Amino acid sequence: MQKTGMRRAAAALVAVAAIAGASPAFALRAATDGARAETFSHNKKIRVLDTKRDGKKVKAEYYRAASPGTKRTLWNDKGKGHWTKSGSGSRIFRIHVCKEINHAPDKCSAWRP
Repeated sequence: MQKTGMRRAAAALVAVAAIAGASPAFALRAATDGARAETFSHNKKIRVLDTKRDGKKVKAEYYRAASPGTKRTLWNDKGKGHWTKSGSGSRIFRIHVCKEINHAPDKCSAWRP
């Protein structure tokens, strides 16, 4: 009887440790009229989507943990329905997405988070 109880306790302890040790990675997402961006692969990559057939480029601007003072830009000029993806790097912790507007400020989402 004691062996069975100890096995159950050990199994429960292993399960709790596994759950507590797992740290979920939540994707960052941003959207504005005509563009959408999101991180993926545990926030190591970013992709940007043109969502409107208007001939305008879209871009994702973002910051990585390894260089927190450097704003990076990923452009997408492929047109509506096409994604552009970045390469892998350190964790991306801040993003926003913009639609390019000629001779005027770009239309951008709020920064996330």
